[in-house]
Amino acid sequence: MIRVLSSEYEDIFGNVLTFYQANLLDRVLCRFEIELSIQLTSSNSQLVVVGLSPNQLQLYSGSWLDSGFRVGQTVNIIQYNASGVAISTHTTTVTSIIGGVIGLATMPAGLINGQTFDSVNKIEITSTSIYDQLDALSNHVQNGTVGSSDSLIDGQNTILRFDGLNSAPLTTTINAYGVGKLSGQFDTYGNLTYTSISGGKRYYTLEIETHQSGLFDPNSFLGSSCYKHFLKLEARVTPSEPFGISSITYLQSANTGYLDEAYNVGVVDSVLQGVNILSVNGGLNYDQSTNVRFTIETSSNEIQIGAVYVPLDDSYNNNKYQSQSNLCMLSESYAPFTNTVYSSKSNPSGANYTLTTGTVTVISPTETEYQVIFNPNTAFTNFIESRPDGDRRMIIWFKAGNVNHTIFDGQMNKAVNVWGDLELGDICQFLRHDENQTTPVTDNWFSGITRITEDDLGYLLNFVFDKSIFYKEVKVFIEAYKSATGERFTLEEASFDLSATPVISGKQLIDLQLGVSNNLPTTSAKKQAFLINDDYLIDTISEYGVRLYYPFLLKWQYWNIQSGVNADFFPYKGQEWFTYDNLSGWNIQITTQAITDNDKTFSFSNPITIRTYEDNPFIEYERSLHLLDGTEVTSFIDGQIMEIRYKWTDIFPLDGIDMYGTITIEPTETNPRFIISTKVPTDFDVNNPLQPITGNLATVTLLASNSVQVSCYIDCNKLDLSKNVSIGASIALNAAGSSKFLLQENGFLLTQANGNKIIIS
Repeated sequence: MIRVLSSEYEDIFGNVLTFYQANLLDRVLCRFEIELSIQLTSSNSQLVVVGLSPNQLQLYSGSWLDSGFRVGQTVNIIQYNASGVAISTHTTTVTSIIGGVIGLATMPAGLINGQTFDSVNKIEITSTSIYDQLDALSNHVQNGTVGSSDSLIDGQNTILRFDGLNSAPLTTTINAYGVGKLSGQFDTYGNLTYTSISGGKRYYTLEIETHQSGLFDPNSFLGSSCYKHFLKLEARVTPSEPFGISSITYLQSANTGYLDEAYNVGVVDSVLQGVNILSVNGGLNYDQSTNVRFTIETSSNEIQIGAVYVPLDDSYNNNKYQSQSNLCMLSESYAPFTNTVYSSKSNPSGANYTLTTGTVTVISPTETEYQVIFNPNTAFTNFIESRPDGDRRMIIWFKAGNVNHTIFDGQMNKAVNVWGDLELGDICQFLRHDENQTTPVTDNWFSGITRITEDDLGYLLNFVFDKSIFYKEVKVFIEAYKSATGERFTLEEASFDLSATPVISGKQLIDLQLGVSNNLPTTSAKKQAFLINDDYLIDTISEYGVRLYYPFLLKWQYWNIQSGVNADFFPYKGQEWFTYDNLSGWNIQITTQAITDNDKTFSFSNPITIRTYEDNPFIEYERSLHLLDGTEVTSFIDGQIMEIRYKWTDIFPLDGIDMYGTITIEPTETNPRFIISTKVPTDFDVNNPLQPITGNLATVTLLASNSVQVSCYIDCNKLDLSKNVSIGASIALNAAGSSKFLLQENGFLLTQANGNKIIIS
């Protein structure tokens, strides 16, 4: 006989409940107190009749074998009176069992042939032996149903088997082993501890660790529906015997939920505020690590991260000897959360991945940002690559309080199907501010470039296309890149759509332009990007040339939020690119990709080193403000047009030929920004406070062999009185005997006081 006396359920955080509560794929430790005995007690539905010649006890219904009795067992027979008091005890041996008749070596004294025992006048037969094998069949079924041990995943029974119960000493713990095909459930483990014995009855604590397994049946959680735990216990006197099995089914209603719900019954106690997947394609990549950041608002300190692959092809994961945890490569975390690597289960191909928990940033007492890095191994990449389209679904969830929030649920991508490098031509240039053109300059190749924050550059690159290939897109983007880990995030990008370009003799006729948003004057050549055919490079029977021109600013707007920033830079998220180029292991590069119609990508990256303001110790500078009559003053006067001068002095003689300067002005931490240059003509924007003294350029004056000055007028009526204003200047100098440009930036603020704008250094 088997009886379940009590049950309790413990979650991963150590909370113990008297009912089963979990969300999708949560681990739960189910604990049952059970009683095992080989015993039969007479009742009105189980009458026992005495036969004295030979010594027999006969059942009107039922089977002695099914009740656990076997020939050779020693049994104790107790008679009770109508008041339930034991009136005799007798010990004997079982000599035979045929159906409902058991033969005994001896009979208790005082029995009468044909005497019948029932619920009032009872007889109890108890074996001193015990079941030697116990099977625990663990499953999940819907609330409100009786269910069965057949899994809703593939119809298999998940069986935990315990052997050697009969000979196990008191307090022994027996670990279970799985029997048969285990793909009907996610990982299920168990142990059985022998706790006590009384009156021939043995008592055990059965522990089953299981996972809420409704992954493949989300419809079972609609409305008030949910899954409950199903337990069936089967006991055998002799291991694996096919007959005489004693069994019992135990189940009770549960409170369980799918993703993004507070169990089946509950009030949501956490909110997912946002998810940021930091990858080149914005998705979860199966061929390289992907950095995922998300923000949760909750007062609960119970958190967990998990992930699982969801196969589409039943032939992969159904009716297998591995559990769903292995086949679906389940991963889940426990405390501690920060800076820990959690490895997923490995599938039969050895495919697995890790979840690395990184920086945890507290935004407010109830709002926290978490970082997790998904990193597949090579076998995982190969396995997912071999799956057909649509069969690469991955789920990442984050448990906070009583909700498993979906962080990612979709098809995994290949980061970039890099088929090879772009075949480069003879031009790879970063055109400086003063090179106000879209055609190559003399020094036409740089392996990398060093420029200063706020510089405007024009990237000029030509490369070769194959006439046997159709190219559907050319992308260019500036990215922060960490070579040690392969992590990257995009700072700026643009795309040229080639899908509609006409083709003649294998050559795509390309002539595409893209407007570039920046605050340069309309006279600047860096206002528009283009992609065109470059017949000067090559045009043969098999290949032809393409030229890219992409202008951009090295951004400085630290007050603007940059999306996709890696957690290494937290809490900084601004758009000052210098920051992303100056953390150990990180650099900035511009990448060009040509993508074919079958998604093969050819790529080329070029590094950019960004310098900050005032980083040259050999240059000294002065700035001064003058009325139009030349009088030097210290404040701006409303209604006046004044002259501002910047003077730089180097310790080395200067080459006045390679020299240019700019003066910029903008309200601090906002827009618009205005510029005047010694090389790029002004467009005489009526809103620009900066005006040339003569002509259409800022004035540059070589004051001495090692000193230069840049100056212009400022119209004080066009200065914004409501905000602080930043005014700065930069100079590009070429010291004699050196080919390195020396750049310098200086700035000061203006505030309003007594009707004037006062310079604050």
